[in-house]
Amino acid sequence: MVFPGTLSQGCSRCRKRKIKCDGRRPGCKRCELYKVTCPGYDRPLAFRFHVEPGHSLVRDEPGRPPPQTLVSDEGPNWGKSRCKSSGVARQPQPSFEDESISYFLHEYCVFPGPGVFRGHLDFLEGMYRNSSRASCIRPATLAATYMSLSRHYKSSTLYVTARNYYGAALRAVNRDLSASKRPLKDETFASLMLLGMIENIECQGQTTKAVHMEGISKLFEVVGHRVLANVDESSLNGWIFTQMQIPSLMAKDNMECLVIPDAHLDTKNTTVRLALVVIRIG
Repeated sequence: MVFPGTLSQGCSRCRKRKIKCDGRRPGCKRCELYKVTCPGYDRPLAFRFHVEPGHSLVRDEPGRPPPQTLVSDEGPNWGKSRCKSSGVARQPQPSFEDESISYFLHEYCVFPGPGVFRGHLDFLEGMYRNSSRASCIRPATLAATYMSLSRHYKSSTLYVTARNYYGAALRAVNRDLSASKRPLKDETFASLMLLGMIENIECQGQTTKAVHMEGISKLFEVVGHRVLANVDESSLNGWIFTQMQIPSLMAKDNMECLVIPDAHLDTKNTTVRLALVVIRIG
């Protein structure tokens, strides 16, 4: 393969007609004299291919599919035609689902430091991976991850996907709550918390109420649960406790789930002492 030399400086029409072109831009003078629109100066590099003697080189016609077989007479070992692909193989790309989950975990999850920090949302990946396909945590997680990725890419397509998963998560949570015989599971609370995160990620305005946090508060009131009773047991409980503080300040009435329980609390625990201070301030 060699480069044949300097290309013509004329426009496409003058080169095709093999006439002299003045090279004026944006359109040449000759095209103007002929009262036609000058096609411009699109001059792709031209290469000339040289092959071994005895082989012919055929230029592909526009719209003609590339040849799929090559015939050679290099000896009896070649025999039949061998199929070769002329296209460039595309590199595999991660799905938006995997990308959204990875992006969300990278942006929002903090793994615990032994003796320093319990962690934030560090339970989510394991809960999602180990959940059943019918669990409400799956659509809730995907709704939050797609929503965060749509904000990052400013993609309306990802936003629509996130809203679809949001609706599926609401239906799954309502289905779990309707099964009154089943106790409230961590997956249900985590799903409601993720749906509450979507309210913040979506940024619908300052007047928007944290409806999902109020829903968790009502659920705790129904079962008679106090958040402070197990605030130090898991990062999920700590997450629920911290996220309830702002709705409690904005609420007209006190939230029953944030009342200090009568049971004896381990005040030697730093987390419990800090939670008591926060509740008394609120």
